[in-house]
Amino acid sequence: MVENMNWKLSSPPETPVVVAGGVVSLQVPLVKAIRDGLGGWTFTGPEGSEVSDTPAMETTLGAVSVVWPHVSGLIRVAPGQTAVWVWSRHGWATIGACDCGECVDPTAQDISRAAWPEALRPQQRARVDRAALEGHVSLGLMQQDESGFLLVGAYPGERPPISFVEVPLVNIIRRWPHTIRALTELAPGRVMHWQPQDLGWNCYELAMA
Repeated sequence: MVENMNWKLSSPPETPVVVAGGVVSLQVPLVKAIRDGLGGWTFTGPEGSEVSDTPAMETTLGAVSVVWPHVSGLIRVAPGQTAVWVWSRHGWATIGACDCGECVDPTAQDISRAAWPEALRPQQRARVDRAALEGHVSLGLMQQDESGFLLVGAYPGERPPISFVEVPLVNIIRRWPHTIRALTELAPGRVMHWQPQDLGWNCYELAMA
């Protein structure tokens, strides 16, 4: 019920979708959304990543938005249009949206050195909630303390015991493209909560014991 109240896409959560195998296996980031003429969705990785040992997955749009929350930002993509994630803009761009004749459409790309924020070290490891990493729950909060970055899933009710794994920041950002700006701005002693109704992160100071 809560997720439906926060739903912003024109397609309902139960809409059938296809997710490319490389994205499903977390080998490549989800950076391309193709909406066919009937309104169906296909999600893929960077150009050239079509071949994968993992088969494509058929699921629902609601399930995809839990595993990859940045999909919820595809509000303006109409049937027949394609959008790609643009790292430098921290958001989606619709292919062919500009008809001025001078603009060049972006292509679906993995994050590059040019787009990587100087404030972050790509190989710095953070502790990540395994359930969120594997897509069982959505990513809910990020914090930075004396031990580094910590990323935890969003759990309804009481939070269960959590199993953490260490993941390099570059892989975290490829897994969740919508975290790149938030991680850059997340100062020590702060925590950020994902707000699905606003499609953004809210920042708070950590409570001290």
